[in-house]
Amino acid sequence: MQRILELSYDKLVIGSDLDALSYCYNNKSHVIYTRLQKPIAFDITPGWENRIELWNKFAFNLAFTGYMPFANKIDNVRIEDDIIKAVTVDNLLLKIKYNKLYISDSHKVEGLPANHEHTNDKVIIQDYFDVISGMHHEHTLLTSDDELVSELYFYNSARQHNWPDSKDCVAVSLIDSTNIFHEDYSQGIVRIKVLKMMKDAGIKGKKNGIIVKHRPINIRYNRREVVSYGKIMFHDLQPNIEMLNWNWQEHEQDAIRTFI
Repeated sequence: MQRILELSYDKLVIGSDLDALSYCYNNKSHVIYTRLQKPIAFDITPGWENRIELWNKFAFNLAFTGYMPFANKIDNVRIEDDIIKAVTVDNLLLKIKYNKLYISDSHKVEGLPANHEHTNDKVIIQDYFDVISGMHHEHTLLTSDDELVSELYFYNSARQHNWPDSKDCVAVSLIDSTNIFHEDYSQGIVRIKVLKMMKDAGIKGKKNGIIVKHRPINIRYNRREVVSYGKIMFHDLQPNIEMLNWNWQEHEQDAIRTFI
């Protein structure tokens, strides 16, 4: 028999992005989510390190104070009138009554109207490469004016424990979602551009022999990660359900002062 837990909240938010956690922190609201939306490292906009740190602080505070009661345990959600039915990964059924529901992320959320739109059709693509030859240099970031590999980040490699100054890299692109599978945006094309950017920056491969010569730069493809740049906005919602309209940046300084 499935276990059932009945709860009641005044305000409930669905989602785990920075807007959602900032809203819940500032308004003492409960939050549930079906996936983590922590700010990504190596973002296309500056300050992603600060956003990750702030997200961590919001998440810790909400969990510690009981406003994030189920953390990453929610598998799926269904909206039925004024009740949320959520199933956890260990098959616990939650029946949550609410007075006001705010939606920041609709991933694996059923019961929403069909009428919706995307706020932005672009996606962030991150192509990770293991650097085999050309790991040792002073660069941390290279940029270009193209949408494909607009930024190339270098970070300390976790593969080379005996060489702490060795670097792997990730190529970051912001493109239209319709181009994800186009051959001009393939991993092979990204690899060619990464090699050119590294060479143009003066990065050299491994030293070869006693005479100071260098082998060619060599990189090995690792993986691709794709993140949506916009949100899905639903229309024709019930009167007590809204899409979350909250910009964490407008409240960033207040949060920072609180956490100091």
